[in-house]
Amino acid sequence: MPEETMKYIHIPVHNRTKKDKTIRTIVVSKNQGIKALYSVERKIILTLLFSKDHGWTMKKAKTWKKEHMSSVESSLLAAGIEVQTIEDDLVDTDSLS
Repeated sequence: MPEETMKYIHIPVHNRTKKDKTIRTIVVSKNQGIKALYSVERKIILTLLFSKDHGWTMKKAKTWKKEHMSSVESSLLAAGIEVQTIEDDLVDTDSLS
């Protein structure tokens, strides 16, 4: 479920499971203020983190995820970070408030 904290908008990408024991924070775009929580075991992005200091709102963050997630995964692969997309595990943020 999307969440808003003091500093970040959290947008889920995949559901977290018991297999996700090692979570790393990676930078998606320093200029845009976007980070991600990455599961080392499953090699997937669990959550996108959008910095409020960069002007992100819940609506903008959900739209960005919808429009850019596949290019983010491609960029990470090009940088040597293994990424898998598990279709059955994707979180549909459109249906979440």
